[in-house]
Amino acid sequence: MAILGVMLAVSMLAPLGATAWANGRYPAAGQLVVDPIDAQRIVVRTTFGLLQTTDNTKHWQWICETAAGYEDNTDPYFTVGGSGALVVATATGMTVSSDRGCVWTKLPGSMGQLPAYDLVVSLSSPLNMWAVDQSDGGLLQLLASTDGGLHFSPQGAKLPSGFSALTLEVAPSNPQRIYVSGQQQQTQSVIMRSDDGGASWQALPMDTTDIVGDFVGAVDPQQPDRLYVRRNTDTGDALLFSSDAGLTWQQAFATPGKLLGFALSPDGQTVALGVVVPQSPELRGLWLASSSDMVFHKVQDVQPTCLTWTAQGLWICALQSVDHFVLGRSEDAGKSIKPLLQLADIKPLSCPVGTRTANVCPAAWTLVAKQLGVGTSPVVAPAQPISSGCNGFRGSSAIAVPWLTLILLLALGLRTRRVK
Repeated sequence: MAILGVMLAVSMLAPLGATAWANGRYPAAGQLVVDPIDAQRIVVRTTFGLLQTTDNTKHWQWICETAAGYEDNTDPYFTVGGSGALVVATATGMTVSSDRGCVWTKLPGSMGQLPAYDLVVSLSSPLNMWAVDQSDGGLLQLLASTDGGLHFSPQGAKLPSGFSALTLEVAPSNPQRIYVSGQQQQTQSVIMRSDDGGASWQALPMDTTDIVGDFVGAVDPQQPDRLYVRRNTDTGDALLFSSDAGLTWQQAFATPGKLLGFALSPDGQTVALGVVVPQSPELRGLWLASSSDMVFHKVQDVQPTCLTWTAQGLWICALQSVDHFVLGRSEDAGKSIKPLLQLADIKPLSCPVGTRTANVCPAAWTLVAKQLGVGTSPVVAPAQPISSGCNGFRGSSAIAVPWLTLILLLALGLRTRRVK
């Protein structure tokens, strides 16, 4: 179905559940990050901007895309460093907010002008952060920060000519081991591996048949040679893993649908997948496996659009119109899920006059709120930068119809990205 046809179908179906379409896409979450030094603070990227809670999900604040330096209908990677800085990798470089979302700055030089592709933080030393960025010469380079994302500098050798990056991972137990997935000459799927912190790179070719992209989801916290790749193809998605640092691969899971969620437990013992197959209720859901045998079992019928596993539990993004919540958390390995975010809970972030968020987000909130069919409220406050606004988004009633689910997913504009 053409995109125009999808959007037309969506507009016709919206009244059925009072659904609304922020920025032309169905409101949904796609990535979640927990602040490595403040577990009360969680940041979520959605199809209509960034959401943030600073009190462990009691209140949620909205930040518009423009403030963070990217446009509607794009889904950039982001992370939070050990300094508390919120860093977003955009098509025109990296933008940083060190005050939790009000003031935003571009990193200097090419880092604030050329595309940035991915970001990763060391969980053991969260002031250490790495990024993949395009250099002035057009080649990709590894950037490193030792102050939690406030400043970056080039690290090691540039990646080979003709290589385009998709995802970056640094082994938690050995920061000298770095993996970058991508494509060589836009045709060959490749994992670039460094054993010396980026000083040199080894190209490890992957399969080429029908592959849209290979995305590194995680490296085992204790075994730097064991990594997981989520594969996207024209006919379905699969999970692959390697126990020899990318030299050989085994397929652990395959689906005719989409793997929109992947997470590895903090101890590396359990793997979680979020599978969306609208036409097959028996296949879609939350699937878990022990990393020792990689035999997956379905534990929930929810259809995750992102997964993140921290010490607090397994975080699950979902479609409210289908699963009755936007974000939930399981503290018992998927046996039960506690909903923690509804669209109606969201309120715009209040910021001091003159900050970027205060300057550009009021107009964006007015438009998004209109698209969602709710009232508006100001996002400018003369006092504290982190306080609540007023009215928020209104959720829709659930419509558990497989073909509607498919249309919703198409309308999301979900891109082939790393999912965690």
